[in-house]
Amino acid sequence: MSMTESQGATITVGAALAEGLARAGVKIAFTVPGESVLGLLEGLAANHIRVVATRHESSAAFMAEAVGQLTGRPALCIGTRGPGAANLAIGLYAAQADSAPVIAIVGGVRRDVQGREAFQELDVVRAFEPIVKWAAEVKDAADAVALVERAAAMATRGRPGPVLLAIPADVLD
Repeated sequence: MSMTESQGATITVGAALAEGLARAGVKIAFTVPGESVLGLLEGLAANHIRVVATRHESSAAFMAEAVGQLTGRPALCIGTRGPGAANLAIGLYAAQADSAPVIAIVGGVRRDVQGREAFQELDVVRAFEPIVKWAAEVKDAADAVALVERAAAMATRGRPGPVLLAIPADVLD
């Protein structure tokens, strides 16, 4: 899916999310690159957000936690669906305990196969709600930018902490 800007140009949701993250002060993202988040990764590079490829998603979450804790600005960790998302959990739990502003974005299965045991499907919002400050799923392209802005605000306002945003593959691209 794509979004239309006021100038008439069409951009992907991944690019729009990256712009929102840059406006929120995100300077660095940690991830194990995967096909379910490629649209976002391209947008991050275009918005001068440094992308660091890690060998494991838990490392990505711990690195984002460290950056968030040291700088006070939200850092980003990105996981792919299923096992990739689950691997983020321990680092996000640490970010909650340490009051570190972390934004986690997880690519999910397409909306048309949700709830049908699609390959590596996991309801990450329900799974992560007990260990993050806030979790939501982007259900429509039109809501993507507002949700990433809300995620950044939730991560940094009040007691800082990790937030999670799940994005189905068909919305992200």
